[in-house]
Amino acid sequence: MKRNKRFVITVAVIILVCLMAIPAYFVMLKLGMTSIKITDNYSAYSYKYENNVFDVIDNKVYGLENEMENRVINYFPLYFEANSLYSSAKLKVNSLLSDKKAIYCGSNGNEKLFYNQENDFMYAITEYSDTEIERRFNQQVEFFNSLDTGDAQLYLYYPTIVELTDLTEYSKASYIERFEKQLNSDITVGHMTVNDYDTYKKFFFSSDHHWSAYGATDGYNTIMNMLLGKPENTFSYKKAVNKKTYGSLAKDTMLQVGSDDFYVIDVDNNLEVEVPNYAENWYKPLEVEESDLRYYDYYIGYYNGQYDEVILHNKENEDGENIMIICDSFAWPIDYLIGQDFKDTYVINFRYGRWHNEKIDIAESVKAANISKVLFIYDGMSLLFDSNNYDFAARIE
Repeated sequence: MKRNKRFVITVAVIILVCLMAIPAYFVMLKLGMTSIKITDNYSAYSYKYENNVFDVIDNKVYGLENEMENRVINYFPLYFEANSLYSSAKLKVNSLLSDKKAIYCGSNGNEKLFYNQENDFMYAITEYSDTEIERRFNQQVEFFNSLDTGDAQLYLYYPTIVELTDLTEYSKASYIERFEKQLNSDITVGHMTVNDYDTYKKFFFSSDHHWSAYGATDGYNTIMNMLLGKPENTFSYKKAVNKKTYGSLAKDTMLQVGSDDFYVIDVDNNLEVEVPNYAENWYKPLEVEESDLRYYDYYIGYYNGQYDEVILHNKENEDGENIMIICDSFAWPIDYLIGQDFKDTYVINFRYGRWHNEKIDIAESVKAANISKVLFIYDGMSLLFDSNNYDFAARIE
């Protein structure tokens, strides 16, 4: 009985010390006795462009929420170390119970996260029932078949992320052929081909859901062949970060597995950039600084696509066609490359700014800007199943 009492008292003291450490650390910061060092677990809030009072309120509320979360995480003693240790221990236990090609690591929203230990990469699987997958698939087919692009030709391209390959037991690769067969004959579709682990690891990051520079240029070549019948282009690449990096999937699980080398496409961008809904200094050039954060999203840090609308002007191709690209972040490494072969390139991303509250009339935009081609670039699960709930139909008039 006495031993149990001592144990309870010991645990209570430990908890009390941890709880007291938070306000104590806060007071020390305020008095200048120490400084905050956000080393591994800081996340930034992406502020909306403030078109109205609701955007202002959202920025205040969600910015404050994000700041509070960061402060709690970083003031709590050994928060990161404890969670990282727990995640590593859970991975080791699960590896004893699982196939080495599908070790369960946790979840993020409607996704299950796995680590392929044999080939050293992480991936996410969307959790939908067969009925829900069918509903979403049919919804997307109906949307694209009924989409009014005016006089412009419609093109679709998607990278085949792991769920659309045969590399896992959760494969939805059978939908690729169905998708193309059920679309109208005047819609041109392209996708990447991934048949083995080596190709997948070359085209995608091992610890992040995005494609690498090699995957992006493979996608670019397919797209330009679709759009203009161009032959395959050869690119060179440069290493942008002089250390191994860990991306969003590693951060979601607090694991240090599936590290990456961050290479970018070595090509000059000579296009003039117009960002209609932002101040001029909001637009960021293609550059990256190395971070001390253990999990830092270098993909977002390097590229500059977090805008609702960007217009790329090619002064060296004044007689060229105009194109509209409706896309997610997979377009960021190649939108300016595509723009080299067009006069004006209109890049639309529904995740940001005005599209939170506005719809776009594609047919009217095509007519107003004399656009001849409309290209959708989304990851395969979003394009075929709207897995990120962009709700395409609700955003387009």
